[in-house]
Amino acid sequence: MALLTCLGLGIARSYYRLGWVQGNSMNPTLRSGDLLLIELRAYQNRPPRRGELVVACWGEDWIVKRIVGLPGERVAVFMGQLYINGNPVPESYPRFAGNLCLAPGRLRPGHYALLGDNRSISETQSIHAVVSREAILGKVLKSFRLWPALPQRGESPLLAQKDAQTIS
Repeated sequence: MALLTCLGLGIARSYYRLGWVQGNSMNPTLRSGDLLLIELRAYQNRPPRRGELVVACWGEDWIVKRIVGLPGERVAVFMGQLYINGNPVPESYPRFAGNLCLAPGRLRPGHYALLGDNRSISETQSIHAVVSREAILGKVLKSFRLWPALPQRGESPLLAQKDAQTIS
């Protein structure tokens, strides 16, 4: 029985990962301290789609953002409004509008534009990125907001610190 449990946990770790949200660039969708369930093999048989929440490698950090631009598209943001190929994109997910402006740019093949839902924070904060397909680690399947207190890194009674990655 213990062998089956260990085998099952090993298989689960190759398909899923847990992560903590750190920062406010994804408010109101995700908040600092939320726990994420990440599917690592979500894009094994299909490409990422606009609007999906993903975790990506950005330098030495992991970031959680929404896919807003697909390979070959021209992406821009003006006063918090997303434009693809010069056309405004209706965004059905919750977001904080703001004054964010990003100059237009065309995405290279195999690259995706990622953007936080909180467009009201400073442009100098990490709210946007362009990443290669290989840098996308997985899709966010579910987020959990633990109540009453939001846990900080390593303080969860549910997980050991090594079992969850902190994601900006």
